[in-house]
Amino acid sequence: MSTRTTITNTSTLSTPRSSSHSEEEVSIVVDAEAEAEEPAVPFYTDEQLELLVREVKHYATLTDVQNDVWNVNVENVIKDYFLSKSAWVLSIYPDDVTLAAALGPPTVPVKYLIYFVKDPTDVITPENFCEFVTFGTATDSIEGAMLDVLQYVYSPRYFMNTSWPNGILYV
Repeated sequence: MSTRTTITNTSTLSTPRSSSHSEEEVSIVVDAEAEAEEPAVPFYTDEQLELLVREVKHYATLTDVQNDVWNVNVENVIKDYFLSKSAWVLSIYPDDVTLAAALGPPTVPVKYLIYFVKDPTDVITPENFCEFVTFGTATDSIEGAMLDVLQYVYSPRYFMNTSWPNGILYV
């Protein structure tokens, strides 16, 4: 089924010195099939989802978090993260005495959290987890966060740049 939409705009132009008028008609045709389709929802078996939850737990290294604080609610949010076609950020953080998780940033102030970032269109497996998912920790320390950005984002790009003179790279 093809849907076409036509938008027409007619405008009149006249100048003070001239009594002539000109009309210009502009038509824009939009083809609905040409628009990008939404990505399909990834399909995982229960076993694959459990393995992905284990991967997240393995890389989620939060201070003072023991294995017994992982609860069903957090595991369900982790599963939703992989099943959703629109979720690109998963946040896991301690919330009072329990562990909490959110699709996106936390809705409450937190001292620290671990985040996982993925492209919602990628199909993540336990085998390609580290290839397609970026993860790290963030704290409420502004100085520490800035240092992390410099250390892990900017520094590798500068040191991989071969156009810099050796005197700058080895300071």
